[in-house]
Amino acid sequence: MRFFRKKGITLAAIVFAGIGLSAPGTAGDLVRGSEVYNGTCVACHGESGKGELESVPNFTKANGVLSQSDEVLLSHMINGFQSDGSFLEMPPFGGDPDLTEEDMADVLAYIRQTFGAQ
Repeated sequence: MRFFRKKGITLAAIVFAGIGLSAPGTAGDLVRGSEVYNGTCVACHGESGKGELESVPNFTKANGVLSQSDEVLLSHMINGFQSDGSFLEMPPFGGDPDLTEEDMADVLAYIRQTFGAQ
């Protein structure tokens, strides 16, 4: 997976070699995704995926944040993101500079599998 910047706008270019990301239902390493989520993301997003803090998205909500494309969500996870009206910003790589883009793809696969609408 590769991300690049063009004219100050972050654009995601997903390379499908081995990761297979495109539509909801992301393929990825669910075990690694679980490890990263439970080691980093759980502090804000919670074990239930409903968010531990005000303005943190609820992953279990129908038509919620997980209804967005993998490309958008990965961009937010990798580059950081702040929702309109939110006092809290999602830091790039969840605040852990040791994580990789592949780790983020694995986390997204885990989140979709674990908390996504069934």
